[in-house]
Amino acid sequence: MRLSLKKGKDTEWIKWEEGKDVLMQVLHDLHARGIQSVMVEGGSGMLQSFIQAGIWDEARIITNEKMLQGRD
Repeated sequence: MRLSLKKGKDTEWIKWEEGKDVLMQVLHDLHARGIQSVMVEGGSGMLQSFIQAGIWDEARIITNEKMLQGRD
């Protein structure tokens, strides 16, 4: 399995072992590259995985009222 990381115009791939915690494998790879800060954008499932793993230190909720207008 692999995960795409966008870096400017380039794409880097991270390989991970199936059956192991993918999140921790990716974070270990990023740390090995000297990346110490990660911004995660995602839905509740993605964010909950970071919260449950205890690997977050700040959360910001951004809403866009204009995009919500007209919804029933």
